[in-house]
Amino acid sequence: MFFLVGFSPAIYFQSSETGKFENMLETFALLAFSAIKNGDRVGVIFSGLKERKIFLPKRGRNHILQILTEAIKIYEKKDLAFLGEGKNEEDLDFVLKILKHSSVVFYFSGHLPDLKERKSFFKKVKKIKMKHD
Repeated sequence: MFFLVGFSPAIYFQSSETGKFENMLETFALLAFSAIKNGDRVGVIFSGLKERKIFLPKRGRNHILQILTEAIKIYEKKDLAFLGEGKNEEDLDFVLKILKHSSVVFYFSGHLPDLKERKSFFKKVKKIKMKHD
């Protein structure tokens, strides 16, 4: 199981008691812990940062806890200056390179690419869909 998590200013939006980040983190944790219970490996890319953070697919509870801890650290900075330019397409290319076996891939983001980037973005998503779920 592999996750792409896009950090952007939109991740800080909150319209009720729980915000986008909390919902994303809870969904990730539920899916990740279910995956490791089944003996599957879990990997993540945190994108939208000046330097992307990568956790290659591994098994184990400690691996998931490490990912969750890092996500919370990034979120709690609340300094939007650390966010880089959109690297969505680069991250999709990277996923295609590192995932050798068929995987389930989740993409969490607070926004879609702008209209200029959308066409090529969805072409890359289609490429991923050919090999992965």
